[in-house]
Amino acid sequence: MYVLGKYSQLHSIDIEKNIWTKFKMNPLLNGVFYADPILYHGSLYYVTIKGKVKKIKLSALTNTVSETSKFYEKSNSKLYYLIGAVLIFIFSFMFLIRKYMKIRDVIEILENGLRYKGKFAELDEVGLSIIKSALNKEMDLAEIKQLVQKEHLSKIQNERIKNQYIAQINTQVKILTGINKNFLVVAKSSFDGRYKKVTVNRLDFIKFIK
Repeated sequence: MYVLGKYSQLHSIDIEKNIWTKFKMNPLLNGVFYADPILYHGSLYYVTIKGKVKKIKLSALTNTVSETSKFYEKSNSKLYYLIGAVLIFIFSFMFLIRKYMKIRDVIEILENGLRYKGKFAELDEVGLSIIKSALNKEMDLAEIKQLVQKEHLSKIQNERIKNQYIAQINTQVKILTGINKNFLVVAKSSFDGRYKKVTVNRLDFIKFIK
């Protein structure tokens, strides 16, 4: 199995062959994760400080060995097998606990609102639709206006409703998480300054997002 040790140094532990391998420190593994990296099909997937998902081949992280040693002494192999099994159990238990804690730290989007650590904030279908769309892509402010506008109301009234939806979502998320930052951020489009976009504030809320 592979373990990230102190200072995110990568270790490989082979219980059966009694080999403990420490690989050379890789700058990529040092403090760039907002969540545990995932090993899948020979590649390590991780989240950068900017909230982007990237991957690197495991072979690129294990191409330089720093140190190789025995994991246990064979003179009392049964005892060390037991110690190894206990360590694996502890690592697995810690992993499950961390995974559970991170699940609890994630904002759940339900059919009728948001839930976080047992707290609930009610939102209607339109508000939830705005959140889901903003999580998937950069939204034009006009898109939100189309979602909330009512034909019988004036342009000014629909503009007010749009702003109220964004403010309501930000207020509910602040109450749920205790983070006094806006979850939805309105800014000028990076493609055309004449238009405004709505994005999720991933810098402050990355650990709350699945």
